[in-house]
Amino acid sequence: NFIFVIGTIMAERIMYAPSLAIAVVMGWPFAKAYNGQRTTKIITAVIFAVFIVFQALILVNRNPVWASETVLFTAMAHTAPNSVQAQTLLAQNLFKRGEWAEGREAMQRAKAIYPDHLSLIFTETVIAVHDKKLKEAKDLYLKILSMSPTHTAARWNLGRLYFDEGQYELAAEQFRYLYDSLPKVKYATYYAASLQLANRSAEAIAFIIKYYGIEPANDALRAILGYSYNATGNTNEGMRLLKTVTNPAAALSREAGKDTTP
Repeated sequence: NFIFVIGTIMAERIMYAPSLAIAVVMGWPFAKAYNGQRTTKIITAVIFAVFIVFQALILVNRNPVWASETVLFTAMAHTAPNSVQAQTLLAQNLFKRGEWAEGREAMQRAKAIYPDHLSLIFTETVIAVHDKKLKEAKDLYLKILSMSPTHTAARWNLGRLYFDEGQYELAAEQFRYLYDSLPKVKYATYYAASLQLANRSAEAIAFIIKYYGIEPANDALRAILGYSYNATGNTNEGMRLLKTVTNPAAALSREAGKDTTP
């Protein structure tokens, strides 16, 4: 896994594999002894039973850590206080629970360890957006993308910030990149909407027709196509399409709300 791309997402978990060999090596002398004389067999069985009970106690003692994400990340940060990942995961969990003061403290500990950690920087954007420091949030998203251009969540959130602020040209760039990487309908709708709102309606029409046909099944795309036709002077086709959408103005918002993941 370190030398060749092997197509697994197991990452560092591959490093646990040697423990299987250790288990086999430890089990082999037990097996040999158990097949020996009666006394040796009894002693081996007792030792093995004590070992199993010992391992069971360790497991029972450790199992409560998995009770919830909060318990897990708190234990992780306690066990590995110098781990930037542990402190960041704890901060994310605290933010999710609305415990902002405690989350900020965990973030400060993480930044003291390694301030350029990608997950940490992304979590900083959560604070920036919560504090309504949108310029800071955009700068952080741009920093993330300079480090990892394929960071989908950062690019999606940056595109949404541009879109909400009316910077449609910049928004279109982000959504087009996302759509080219993964052709999801949500990316298509925001890209087409950005084009239409940036007075590039002809391009919006061409994009929608190319990928979704002259009458898309999706309400949001149909609405954007209708508005784009109206903007280019083809009001007959534009109004015909808009009449097929129950609430054209809300179609884009509905599309964004269908999927909470980027």
